[in-house]
Amino acid sequence: MLGGYVDTDLTVALRIDNGSETGREAVRLSQEISLVCPVLFQLNSQGTIHVSVFQGRFPAETIDEVRQIVKGFSRTIVARMQERLFLRPNGNIFWNLEHNVAIAALHKECLKVLRPMTGGRLMKQFSDILGAGASEKNSQLIKKWGFLLADDEFLPHVTLCRLSDLTDQAFTEQIKVQPVDLGLHDLILGEIDYSGNIVKVI
Repeated sequence: MLGGYVDTDLTVALRIDNGSETGREAVRLSQEISLVCPVLFQLNSQGTIHVSVFQGRFPAETIDEVRQIVKGFSRTIVARMQERLFLRPNGNIFWNLEHNVAIAALHKECLKVLRPMTGGRLMKQFSDILGAGASEKNSQLIKKWGFLLADDEFLPHVTLCRLSDLTDQAFTEQIKVQPVDLGLHDLILGEIDYSGNIVKVI
């Protein structure tokens, strides 16, 4: 342990203000889904709603430096949310952002600077995917970048919830999404759990 930390799974993320139009809509969508479909987790107005731009397992001796680097990455970004939801193979429901050059550039910058600082470590959820027999493409992504939605596969999004039953997909496709723009200016470093939820901002 160094500076109060051990090797930790972290995300670099753009935080969405819970009281903003986008934050309120994200919570509304998550709760609407959970009222009809069994979910493993959902958003609430007290959680940290965010758009991840990088994830990784960092050794203790790098974390203070990572915090300083992330502060230097901070910038204001204006983006727009898509008007539909997207179901991932693992049951996660994504509310994706429209393509945004500034967020894509921030992601690339994080890959270049932060991935080497992980020392090749993998978060458990991704080592589990490898152990379960990932496709060649996914295996290459995980081994190179440490997570799946990286580099050319980067997909900025808010995870609204995770379905317990994938047969509920038809319902999620019918949900009406309010079109919203958002201003992202608060870049944070957060400790994440196995599902990618931020449990603590550090």
